[in-house]
Amino acid sequence: MLVNLNTIELDFDYFDADQGPSYIEGAENVAKICTDMEGERTADDIRAGYTEAANATSEMLDAIFGAGTGEKVMQGKKSLKLCIDILNALRESVDKQAAELAAVQAKYTPNRLARRAAKS
Repeated sequence: MLVNLNTIELDFDYFDADQGPSYIEGAENVAKICTDMEGERTADDIRAGYTEAANATSEMLDAIFGAGTGEKVMQGKKSLKLCIDILNALRESVDKQAAELAAVQAKYTPNRLARRAAKS
């Protein structure tokens, strides 16, 4: 499923054995960094937190989509808002993909298989 990350369209398959786990691990890492930043008061601490979150987001994108993708999407920016926008876009894609999979799986519930067997 195509996902738009900072004007870059990428093919993201949450149920892929490589992309899904890379997304989960990366998103958890970025979320932890953001949580750890809470309460930071000095400009240097805030700057360091934003930089750490941006680097973690870039590394997550490289792990999901391949080397160089993080730099391409982040465009050298260290914006916390951009990190959150990227995580939100990926999360929305995960939700859509999960709904699509659930719809397909619903077609093959045990009750349906039992009804089909009874008709035969």
